[in-house]
Amino acid sequence: MTREQTYSELLVAVADSESRIDKLRRENEVLRARLNELKIGAEELNNAPSKSNENMRDESGTSEQSEMFSSVKLLQKYNNVKIVQDLVDGWARKVIVKIDDDISEERCQEMDIVDIFEKA
Repeated sequence: MTREQTYSELLVAVADSESRIDKLRRENEVLRARLNELKIGAEELNNAPSKSNENMRDESGTSEQSEMFSSVKLLQKYNNVKIVQDLVDGWARKVIVKIDDDISEERCQEMDIVDIFEKA
């Protein structure tokens, strides 16, 4: 493989990684905005005067909000796991290409990560 080919493949890999990171950042911004809205709503519910009928609605609203908070936290954890998974996947592909002469960069991109390690 020539230096130019290696360089262009690295540029493509970096561009792909940057686009994934940008996508995840946009998703994170949307989720943070939604979380902020939910926090503001929860504060408003806590500061609002309570009547017996409103109290029942507040309790159901609070439980819905707590479910949403837990959903948002779970989604944030999922996004963090996805980022780490992408990093490990990219690292594993680079390592197997360097270690195994039979596997090309293109073939490695087509393979499943489990198949890569089973081959090694």
